[in-house]
Amino acid sequence: MKEFTIRGSSKQPTFSLGENSGIKTTFFLICMIMWLLPFTTAAQNGAPDMTVQEKFDLPDPARCTSNDLDIISADLDLETCDCDEAGPTIEAGLTLGVRNNTESLRTSFAFWAALTVTDPKDVNDPNDDTKTYYLVEGCEAEILPGSMYGPGTNNPDNPPRTKLANFEEYFRIYIWNGSSYQLMIERDENGNPVLDEDQLVIPIEEIPYDCGTSLELTNIYQAWTDASTNESRQCPLDPTKINPKCGIIPVLAVGVGLSASASTTDVSCYGESDGSIEITFSGGEAPYYLDSGDGNGFSSTPIDLTDEQGEPLDPPYKVTISNLSGSASGIEYTWRIKDSSKEPCIQDDTVQILEPDALSLSILGTSISCYGSSDGYLSLNPNADPENSAFTQYDLYKVDGDPDSLAEILDGSGDDDLVTSDITETDGVFAPALGEGKYLILGSKASPYQTGVDCYALSNAVEIQ
Repeated sequence: MKEFTIRGSSKQPTFSLGENSGIKTTFFLICMIMWLLPFTTAAQNGAPDMTVQEKFDLPDPARCTSNDLDIISADLDLETCDCDEAGPTIEAGLTLGVRNNTESLRTSFAFWAALTVTDPKDVNDPNDDTKTYYLVEGCEAEILPGSMYGPGTNNPDNPPRTKLANFEEYFRIYIWNGSSYQLMIERDENGNPVLDEDQLVIPIEEIPYDCGTSLELTNIYQAWTDASTNESRQCPLDPTKINPKCGIIPVLAVGVGLSASASTTDVSCYGESDGSIEITFSGGEAPYYLDSGDGNGFSSTPIDLTDEQGEPLDPPYKVTISNLSGSASGIEYTWRIKDSSKEPCIQDDTVQILEPDALSLSILGTSISCYGSSDGYLSLNPNADPENSAFTQYDLYKVDGDPDSLAEILDGSGDDDLVTSDITETDGVFAPALGEGKYLILGSKASPYQTGVDCYALSNAVEIQ
C-alpha cells in the first residue's frame, strides 16, 4: 500500500490507496483552477448577512447523505514563493482538489460555500482582524471515474493504469479552459458590495490576495447530480434538488503561498543580551524550518506549531529568536523560514538589533559640619567623565565594608543596606541629612527599548566624615 500526501493547506490528510474487502476504492485528485462566483459583502469582524443554505436555496444538511465525491484541498493558484509582505495585492484563482470515492463517471460536480478572507492587521491582537466574506458557487462538467487517474509516468514502480499518463504529480489534473467558474461581486450604484440580486453583477476573474492573510471555506455543499429534468445531469445543477446525492464539509483551510515578516525587540540595557526577533508566518506547507542566522543553517527539527497544552495552533504562527546582542548602531541578523512544498519556499530578511548607551553615575560627598552632626550630603560630580546620565530615581545605600557590585545590589546578595528609596535630587544635590559613613547611590531609569524594564548605574562609594 502506498501513501501520498495531497497538496494543499497544512491541515490536509494523507490518503492510503489500496484494495479493501474485495471492493476497490480509487482516489483521484482533480485540481480545478476556478473562476469562482461569489456573491459578497465586505464586513469587519462580523458574520455574512446570509448563510450558504439561504443564499442558494440548498437542502437541509441532514438530507445530504452521499459521500461519493469529496473536496479535500483548496489552494490559491500561486507560485510556491510568490508572496511579499510589502508587495502589491496578488490576483489569483482558486484550485480545488476533489477525491472520487468510486469508479463511476460523474457527469458534473457542483459546490456552494462561504469564503472568508482574514487580514490580521495586528497579529498580536486577535480582535483586530479585518474579514471579508464571499458566498461562492461553481459547477464543472464530467468528472472521470477514479480508476482513470493514477500516478505519473515518472514512477517506474507504479505506472499509470490508463492512457491518462502525462501527469507531473500524483493524482492531479487541471481542468480545461472551458471551466465555468467565475468570481462575481454584486454592487450597488455607488460601487459598494451588497447582497441584492437585482443589482448589476460584475465578474472578477481572480481573488484579490494580500500576503499574510488567511482564507477559509466553510459550510461547503457538494453535489454530483440532481433530480431535475436535466437528464444528462450536466451543469448547472438545481441546488434545490441535489439531495440525497450531496455532502457537507464544515470547514477547509485554503492553502496560500508562504509569507513571513519579523518584528524586533532591541536590547533593554547596555551589556544585556535580551534582544529578540519574532517571526510571524503563514501559508505554504508544514512542517516549517527556521534558520536563526547563527551560521548553522536550517534546524533539522521543525518549528513547533502547538501550544503549551500540546494543542495545534491556528495560523498565523510565531517563532522567536532570543538572547540576541545589540549595539548603538545596530547588529545585523539574517533569519530564514522554509516550508515543505514540493519546491520549498524560503522567506528571509535582515534586521538590526539596537542597544542603548551605557549609563554612568559619579558623585561627590560633603562632610558634616561638626562632630555628631547629620548635615552631610551627596551631589552629582559636575566634572564626571563620562558625563552623568539622567535618571528618574535615585536610591541611597550605606556601604558595609567593601562596596557591593551592581549585580549584588540588584539581586539582594550584598551587604550594603538601603537607607532611602527614591531620594530627591535638586540641582544635582542630594540632601538626606547624612551622618558619618560611606555611601553610594543607585540610579535607575526606564529602558528606551523594552517596556517594564529598568536600566541601572551604580555610583562610586563616597566617605562622609
